[in-house]
Amino acid sequence: MSRKRHDKAWPTVLAVPILALGFAFPQVSLADDPVTELGEVCEAPDGDVVVLPVSPTNEGEFLTALVNNGGYHGATSTFANETLGRALPGMTKAGVTKFFSVVRYYSEPEMNKLANRRQEAIAPYLVEEPTVYHTRVIEHLLANWGHERGDQVTFESVIPGGEGHLFDEYGSSLSYFKGGYSGQMSVLEVYNSGVTLDQVRDDLTRRKGMSGATIFQDKATDIYLAYSQYFQSDAEHLAPADAREGSLVSMRLAGQVTQNYSSR
Repeated sequence: MSRKRHDKAWPTVLAVPILALGFAFPQVSLADDPVTELGEVCEAPDGDVVVLPVSPTNEGEFLTALVNNGGYHGATSTFANETLGRALPGMTKAGVTKFFSVVRYYSEPEMNKLANRRQEAIAPYLVEEPTVYHTRVIEHLLANWGHERGDQVTFESVIPGGEGHLFDEYGSSLSYFKGGYSGQMSVLEVYNSGVTLDQVRDDLTRRKGMSGATIFQDKATDIYLAYSQYFQSDAEHLAPADAREGSLVSMRLAGQVTQNYSSR
Protein backbone atom coordinates (compact mmCIF):
# COMPACT_ATOMS: atom_id res chain seq x y z
CA MET A 1 0.00 0.00 0.00
CA SER A 2 1.43 3.40 -0.88
CA ARG A 3 0.88 6.11 1.68
CA LYS A 4 0.52 9.89 1.69
CA ARG A 5 -0.65 12.14 4.49
CA HIS A 6 -3.26 14.89 4.11
CA ASP A 7 -3.10 17.38 7.00
CA LYS A 8 -5.95 19.74 7.85
CA ALA A 9 -5.17 22.38 10.47
CA TRP A 10 -8.54 22.40 12.18
CA PRO A 11 -9.65 20.74 15.40
CA THR A 12 -12.55 18.36 15.35
CA VAL A 13 -15.81 20.07 16.35
CA LEU A 14 -19.15 18.63 17.31
CA ALA A 15 -21.80 18.75 14.62
CA VAL A 16 -24.73 16.38 14.18
CA PRO A 17 -24.18 13.51 16.65
CA ILE A 18 -24.52 10.07 15.11
CA LEU A 19 -25.88 7.42 17.45
CA ALA A 20 -25.34 3.71 16.98
CA LEU A 21 -28.97 2.72 16.68
CA GLY A 22 -30.11 -0.85 16.26
CA PHE A 23 -32.20 -2.07 13.34
CA ALA A 24 -34.66 -4.91 13.25
CA PHE A 25 -32.73 -6.49 10.38
CA PRO A 26 -30.44 -9.53 10.25
CA GLN A 27 -26.99 -8.36 11.31
CA VAL A 28 -23.65 -10.01 10.66
CA SER A 29 -21.16 -9.27 13.43
CA LEU A 30 -17.41 -9.57 12.96
CA ALA A 31 -16.12 -7.01 15.44
CA ASP A 32 -12.74 -8.68 16.04
CA ASP A 33 -11.14 -8.55 12.62
CA PRO A 34 -7.35 -8.84 12.90
CA VAL A 35 -5.17 -6.09 11.51
CA THR A 36 -4.05 -8.41 8.71
CA GLU A 37 -7.64 -8.70 7.50
CA LEU A 38 -8.02 -4.92 7.53
CA GLY A 39 -4.92 -4.67 5.38
CA GLU A 40 -6.36 -7.16 2.91
CA VAL A 41 -9.47 -5.01 2.55
CA CYS A 42 -7.23 -2.04 1.77
CA GLU A 43 -5.60 -4.02 -1.02
CA ALA A 44 -8.78 -4.97 -2.92
CA PRO A 45 -8.45 -3.28 -6.35
CA ASP A 46 -12.09 -3.18 -7.49
CA GLY A 47 -15.52 -2.35 -6.15
CA ASP A 48 -19.20 -2.61 -7.01
CA VAL A 49 -21.33 0.31 -5.81
CA VAL A 50 -25.05 -0.45 -6.05
CA VAL A 51 -28.16 1.58 -5.18
CA LEU A 52 -31.08 -0.74 -4.36
CA PRO A 53 -34.68 0.60 -4.25
CA VAL A 54 -36.69 -1.69 -1.98
CA SER A 55 -40.32 -1.93 -0.92
CA PRO A 56 -40.55 -0.78 2.74
CA THR A 57 -42.76 -3.77 3.54
CA ASN A 58 -40.06 -6.22 2.42
CA GLU A 59 -36.92 -4.80 4.03
CA GLY A 60 -36.33 -7.77 6.32
CA GLU A 61 -36.72 -10.35 3.56
CA PHE A 62 -34.55 -8.26 1.26
CA LEU A 63 -31.69 -8.05 3.75
CA THR A 64 -31.83 -11.77 4.47
CA ALA A 65 -31.64 -12.58 0.75
CA LEU A 66 -28.87 -10.02 0.23
CA VAL A 67 -26.61 -11.42 2.94
CA ASN A 68 -27.35 -15.08 2.23
CA ASN A 69 -26.46 -14.64 -1.45
CA GLY A 70 -23.47 -12.35 -1.04
CA GLY A 71 -19.82 -12.71 -0.13
CA TYR A 72 -20.38 -13.52 3.54
CA HIS A 73 -20.75 -17.22 2.83
CA GLY A 74 -17.28 -18.22 1.80
CA ALA A 75 -16.27 -16.24 -1.31
CA THR A 76 -12.88 -15.58 0.26
CA SER A 77 -10.79 -15.54 -2.94
CA THR A 78 -13.04 -12.90 -4.51
CA PHE A 79 -14.75 -10.92 -1.79
CA ALA A 80 -12.99 -8.46 0.54
CA ASN A 81 -15.88 -6.82 2.38
CA GLU A 82 -19.29 -5.19 2.06
CA THR A 83 -20.99 -2.31 3.83
CA LEU A 84 -24.67 -1.56 3.39
CA GLY A 85 -26.35 1.73 4.24
CA ARG A 86 -30.05 2.54 4.54
CA ALA A 87 -30.74 5.98 3.08
CA LEU A 88 -32.48 8.58 5.23
CA PRO A 89 -36.21 8.94 4.41
CA GLY A 90 -35.81 12.45 2.98
CA MET A 91 -33.48 11.15 0.28
CA THR A 92 -36.00 8.95 -1.50
CA LYS A 93 -39.55 9.15 -2.74
CA ALA A 94 -42.58 7.83 -0.86
CA GLY A 95 -43.02 4.07 -0.99
CA VAL A 96 -39.34 3.34 -1.63
CA THR A 97 -36.49 2.59 0.76
CA LYS A 98 -33.05 2.95 -0.80
CA PHE A 99 -30.12 0.87 0.35
CA PHE A 100 -26.60 1.45 -0.95
CA SER A 101 -24.13 -1.40 -1.09
CA VAL A 102 -20.35 -0.99 -1.38
CA VAL A 103 -18.46 -4.21 -2.13
CA ARG A 104 -14.68 -4.37 -2.48
CA TYR A 105 -13.28 -7.43 -4.26
CA TYR A 106 -10.28 -9.05 -5.96
CA SER A 107 -11.60 -10.91 -9.04
CA GLU A 108 -14.01 -9.18 -11.41
CA PRO A 109 -15.19 -12.32 -13.30
CA GLU A 110 -15.93 -14.17 -10.06
CA MET A 111 -17.58 -11.11 -8.53
CA ASN A 112 -19.83 -10.81 -11.58
CA LYS A 113 -21.02 -14.40 -11.06
CA LEU A 114 -21.70 -13.67 -7.41
CA ALA A 115 -23.56 -10.45 -8.26
CA ASN A 116 -25.75 -12.22 -10.83
CA ARG A 117 -26.78 -14.88 -8.32
CA ARG A 118 -27.53 -12.23 -5.74
CA GLN A 119 -29.61 -10.17 -8.18
CA GLU A 120 -31.87 -13.16 -8.85
CA ALA A 121 -32.40 -13.63 -5.11
CA ILE A 122 -33.23 -10.01 -4.28
CA ALA A 123 -35.23 -9.15 -7.43
CA PRO A 124 -38.65 -9.93 -5.83
CA TYR A 125 -38.08 -7.23 -3.21
CA LEU A 126 -36.98 -4.41 -5.54
CA VAL A 127 -39.46 -1.80 -6.76
CA GLU A 128 -37.10 -0.42 -9.43
CA GLU A 129 -34.01 -1.59 -11.27
CA PRO A 130 -30.85 -1.13 -9.18
CA THR A 131 -28.21 1.40 -10.23
CA VAL A 132 -24.85 -0.35 -10.54
CA TYR A 133 -21.36 1.15 -10.84
CA HIS A 134 -18.48 -1.21 -11.63
CA THR A 135 -15.46 0.64 -10.32
CA ARG A 136 -11.76 0.55 -9.63
CA VAL A 137 -10.57 1.55 -6.17
CA ILE A 138 -8.43 4.69 -6.47
CA GLU A 139 -7.52 5.25 -2.82
CA HIS A 140 -8.66 5.18 0.78
CA LEU A 141 -8.48 8.19 3.10
CA LEU A 142 -8.19 7.09 6.73
CA ALA A 143 -8.38 9.44 9.71
CA ASN A 144 -5.93 9.41 12.60
CA TRP A 145 -7.00 9.46 16.26
CA GLY A 146 -7.56 13.23 16.22
CA HIS A 147 -11.33 13.11 16.54
CA GLU A 148 -11.30 10.81 19.56
CA ARG A 149 -8.53 12.81 21.26
CA GLY A 150 -9.89 16.27 20.47
CA ASP A 151 -6.75 16.99 18.46
CA GLN A 152 -5.85 17.90 14.87
CA VAL A 153 -7.30 15.49 12.31
CA THR A 154 -5.10 14.17 9.51
CA PHE A 155 -5.89 11.67 6.79
CA GLU A 156 -3.65 8.97 5.40
CA SER A 157 -3.97 8.10 1.71
CA VAL A 158 -3.71 4.37 1.05
CA ILE A 159 -3.52 3.12 -2.54
CA PRO A 160 -4.11 -0.58 -3.30
CA GLY A 161 -0.97 -2.29 -4.56
CA GLY A 162 1.46 0.21 -3.06
CA GLU A 163 4.00 -0.28 -0.30
CA GLY A 164 3.61 0.52 3.37
CA HIS A 165 2.45 -0.79 6.72
CA LEU A 166 -0.37 1.57 7.46
CA PHE A 167 -1.66 0.27 10.75
CA ASP A 168 1.80 -0.19 12.29
CA GLU A 169 3.34 3.10 11.20
CA TYR A 170 0.57 5.67 11.03
CA GLY A 171 -1.82 4.97 13.87
CA SER A 172 -5.07 5.05 11.94
CA SER A 173 -8.01 4.65 14.29
CA LEU A 174 -9.00 1.55 12.25
CA SER A 175 -12.66 2.51 12.61
CA TYR A 176 -13.35 2.77 8.89
CA PHE A 177 -12.40 -0.81 7.97
CA LYS A 178 -13.36 -2.50 11.21
CA GLY A 179 -15.89 -5.23 10.45
CA GLY A 180 -19.06 -5.78 12.44
CA TYR A 181 -19.76 -2.17 13.39
CA SER A 182 -23.14 -0.75 12.41
CA GLY A 183 -25.16 2.36 13.22
CA GLN A 184 -22.50 4.88 12.14
CA MET A 185 -23.46 7.41 9.48
CA SER A 186 -22.32 6.66 5.93
CA VAL A 187 -22.54 8.71 2.74
CA LEU A 188 -22.39 7.65 -0.91
CA GLU A 189 -21.71 10.37 -3.49
CA VAL A 190 -21.41 10.40 -7.27
CA TYR A 191 -19.34 13.31 -8.55
CA ASN A 192 -20.11 15.23 -11.71
CA SER A 193 -18.27 14.52 -14.94
CA GLY A 194 -15.17 16.69 -15.13
CA VAL A 195 -14.54 16.79 -11.38
CA THR A 196 -10.87 15.91 -10.82
CA LEU A 197 -9.35 13.51 -8.32
CA ASP A 198 -7.71 16.42 -6.49
CA GLN A 199 -11.10 18.10 -6.13
CA VAL A 200 -12.59 14.91 -4.70
CA ARG A 201 -9.72 14.53 -2.21
CA ASP A 202 -10.01 18.15 -1.13
CA ASP A 203 -13.78 17.87 -0.72
CA LEU A 204 -13.47 14.79 1.48
CA THR A 205 -10.53 15.82 3.67
CA ARG A 206 -12.23 19.10 4.62
CA ARG A 207 -14.99 17.21 6.40
CA LYS A 208 -15.08 17.25 10.17
CA GLY A 209 -15.87 14.00 11.95
CA MET A 210 -15.05 11.70 9.02
CA SER A 211 -13.46 8.39 10.03
CA GLY A 212 -12.55 7.33 6.49
CA ALA A 213 -13.49 7.31 2.83
CA THR A 214 -12.87 5.33 -0.34
CA ILE A 215 -12.61 7.02 -3.73
CA PHE A 216 -13.77 4.91 -6.68
CA GLN A 217 -13.69 5.55 -10.43
CA ASP A 218 -16.46 4.16 -12.61
CA LYS A 219 -14.96 1.91 -15.29
CA ALA A 220 -17.55 2.89 -17.92
CA THR A 221 -17.55 6.69 -17.54
CA ASP A 222 -14.41 7.56 -15.50
CA ILE A 223 -16.48 9.65 -13.08
CA TYR A 224 -15.51 9.51 -9.42
CA LEU A 225 -17.59 8.16 -6.56
CA ALA A 226 -16.89 8.37 -2.84
CA TYR A 227 -18.10 6.31 0.09
CA SER A 228 -17.41 7.76 3.54
CA GLN A 229 -18.23 7.07 7.19
CA TYR A 230 -18.45 9.46 10.13
CA PHE A 231 -18.04 9.69 13.87
CA GLN A 232 -20.18 12.84 13.57
CA SER A 233 -21.45 14.53 10.43
CA ASP A 234 -22.35 18.05 9.33
CA ALA A 235 -25.93 18.52 8.18
CA GLU A 236 -24.81 19.43 4.65
CA HIS A 237 -23.64 15.87 4.08
CA LEU A 238 -26.97 14.45 5.20
CA ALA A 239 -28.92 16.30 2.51
CA PRO A 240 -29.57 15.37 -1.14
CA ALA A 241 -27.03 16.57 -3.71
CA ASP A 242 -27.08 20.28 -4.50
CA ALA A 243 -28.24 20.82 -8.08
CA ARG A 244 -26.96 24.41 -8.26
CA GLU A 245 -24.32 25.34 -10.81
CA GLY A 246 -20.85 24.60 -9.51
CA SER A 247 -21.86 21.70 -7.28
CA LEU A 248 -19.35 18.86 -7.34
CA VAL A 249 -21.85 16.10 -6.59
CA SER A 250 -24.68 14.85 -8.81
CA MET A 251 -26.08 12.26 -6.37
CA ARG A 252 -25.83 11.77 -2.62
CA LEU A 253 -27.33 9.17 -0.29
CA ALA A 254 -26.71 9.28 3.45
CA GLY A 255 -27.81 6.80 6.06
CA GLN A 256 -26.74 4.54 8.87
CA VAL A 257 -24.73 1.39 8.22
CA THR A 258 -26.92 -1.68 8.65
CA GLN A 259 -24.48 -4.38 7.47
CA ASN A 260 -20.68 -4.47 7.61
CA TYR A 261 -18.84 -7.76 7.06
CA SER A 262 -16.14 -9.81 5.36
CA SER A 263 -16.28 -13.47 4.34
CA ARG A 264 -16.61 -15.81 7.27
